[in-house]
Amino acid sequence: MGYAGIGLRHMNAPHKEELGWLPTGQVMTVTQSGTYKIAPLELHPAETVAPQALKIAKKDTNEYYYFSYRLPLGFDANLASTYTNRVNVHRYAGSGAVYTYFLQGLADGSSFTDTVNGVTVTQVSHDVNSATVQVALTCAPTAPTL
Repeated sequence: MGYAGIGLRHMNAPHKEELGWLPTGQVMTVTQSGTYKIAPLELHPAETVAPQALKIAKKDTNEYYYFSYRLPLGFDANLASTYTNRVNVHRYAGSGAVYTYFLQGLADGSSFTDTVNGVTVTQVSHDVNSATVQVALTCAPTAPTL
């Protein structure tokens, strides 16, 4: 995919999953806190030893957060530095949704936080093989009901 002025580039993780370009084993649904590795999205899935995307439920809207690692390789060689050598955070409503929303690019030591859903993801480190992230899932406060 591409658009005027940029040229061809890889699709983001949510759309690659929807098209079946990321096999089921390459998209890990995260349900507990921990440290995870993410392989570069530009690589062929058979060439990686880690998943290429992490998916975390955004329970307040029934959407998902996707975390993928982008490198300036192949079609992404000219991708802006906003996206490369960092973990990209997208929000996606799921299959059939038209839009994905780029929320943030994480550099080493930076975090994405959603206090409503109790999600914090921090990029710990990265190299040419993977990015390491720390995921913290906590109980999100809810309004009491009467």
